[in-house]
Amino acid sequence: VFFSVLLGADALAPYIGRLRITEMFGQDFFERPGLNDTEFSQARRQVKLAVTLAEKLDCIRSGDRGKLQEARDEAQGILEKDPSLQRFISEIAWVYSNRADWYLASYTNTLGSWSMGAVSSRAHGRGREASQQAHTAKLALHSFWKLRRIVQEADEKEKAEKAEQKQESRAEKEEESKAPAEQERHKADEIEELPVSISSALPTFMETFWSLSSHDITSTLDKVLERVLRDGSIDVAARCER
Repeated sequence: VFFSVLLGADALAPYIGRLRITEMFGQDFFERPGLNDTEFSQARRQVKLAVTLAEKLDCIRSGDRGKLQEARDEAQGILEKDPSLQRFISEIAWVYSNRADWYLASYTNTLGSWSMGAVSSRAHGRGREASQQAHTAKLALHSFWKLRRIVQEADEKEKAEKAEQKQESRAEKEEESKAPAEQERHKADEIEELPVSISSALPTFMETFWSLSSHDITSTLDKVLERVLRDGSIDVAARCER
């Protein structure tokens, strides 16, 4: 729940389902799900999203333009409520556009998946994916070092507190002699010390979470669109219209 609220992903559940990172942190750390359970959950997520997307596209394909306007209004409403979700919307739109170009070029050219348009779209998608992976690895490394620094600072603080305990009698006398205002300021400094070190690392942590979520969105929608655009229950012309 924390990561769903933090990333604002709940509002986009109809488009991307439940992010893996929210499931991972939502599980009991002492009872992690097995590999089969994780794969089943991901496959179920893909199928549900594919069915919903196919229904929407088929309504538009059949001439129901109201559905198209409804989808636009829904996306606009999401952005008006939370402008920070623009990154998610842009990621979803890019994947939709790239995969549509890829499959459309494959269906409409005699060379199929080896046509210039299909190869170009596929290369663009794979190149973007490789760039995202490199960026995520860099952010993960930065997050590790920042987390390590926070832990080191906490350890140093604990050691300092233990050293101060040896001079407890003297410290108590000094505290009693301090003015009330100075005591309050000293306490405030102690309280704020740790939050400042954590807050300085939060932007990096958040960017790392976003990058991981971006990978999740891309890989999930890739499978979803493959199910929708390679649906054997309809003919090629209908798939191109989708």
